[in-house]
Amino acid sequence: MVSGVISRFAALSTVSSVPARLAPAYTLGPVFRSSRHFTTKPTRTTPPLRQVLLRRLLPPSVKNILHKARAPNSASSTSGASTNAAVGKMDNHAVGPSAPGQLRYEDGPMIWVDCEMTGLNYETDRIIEIAVIITNGRLEPVDEGIEYVIQTPKEVLDGMDEWCTNQHGKTGLTAACIASPHTHDEVSRLVLEYIQKWVPDKGAALLAGSTVHADMRFLLRQMPEVMKHLSYRIVDVSSVKELCRRWYPTVRAREQSARTGEATHRALDDIRASIRELKFYQENIFIPLEPLERKSEGEGEGADVERKTAL
Repeated sequence: MVSGVISRFAALSTVSSVPARLAPAYTLGPVFRSSRHFTTKPTRTTPPLRQVLLRRLLPPSVKNILHKARAPNSASSTSGASTNAAVGKMDNHAVGPSAPGQLRYEDGPMIWVDCEMTGLNYETDRIIEIAVIITNGRLEPVDEGIEYVIQTPKEVLDGMDEWCTNQHGKTGLTAACIASPHTHDEVSRLVLEYIQKWVPDKGAALLAGSTVHADMRFLLRQMPEVMKHLSYRIVDVSSVKELCRRWYPTVRAREQSARTGEATHRALDDIRASIRELKFYQENIFIPLEPLERKSEGEGEGADVERKTAL
């Protein structure tokens, strides 16, 4: 009897997709971005009358057989999966096992960056030195970090303002730029490779530093591929510093007195100072850290999607 019903169904239907009962009631329309999140605009689709009638008349056992036979060739299933992947993921975040030492989103990775420039105008001035240290969310570095001086023509260095000329000349950075073998493009590539080595998931790490929004402007213009790998959020120690100065002035004074010497205005030294400063606030002002609990892969993926869509 079942074979006879299936034969009659095949004669009536020439549709090669899954039955309408199994197809999605809505298809995803154009994706648009709101001020808070990504969403989709639904478009109503009406199944053919023949499918509606067959869906109601066929017994459940026959429906199951038809579904199993046709599911592998289902265009609706494939297109739905690919559309959901495009909407749910703003980037190519990979959820899977990490290599030894690598950080994932749930580790709270921070990419500490400090740049030395020829001036403060990100449209006309240049990055001449950059340093990067990567930490987890508890400010524990993965290694000693990297630092590169970028090869810069003498005529560009001669055009610096008085402060940069004096400061970079005193620290030896000006002479180092003239002698450096590292081009801008090479340094940009090496920095990105270093970050990807420790934090392979795109969008998982935050940019961090002191007054780091200034560094971010230069990076967006001059090293955009580096910024594309990072989250849109930043951790600025200067913001914490200003709040502590207003709310906990005596503790802030202790932090200032604990400093050894003034800032060197060399990239790697300045980053280390920023991490030490935030560590001081963490230990003396913030409540004690909660026990570290790494989420499972499933939980990590859910948190990742939520993070990327909560704009």
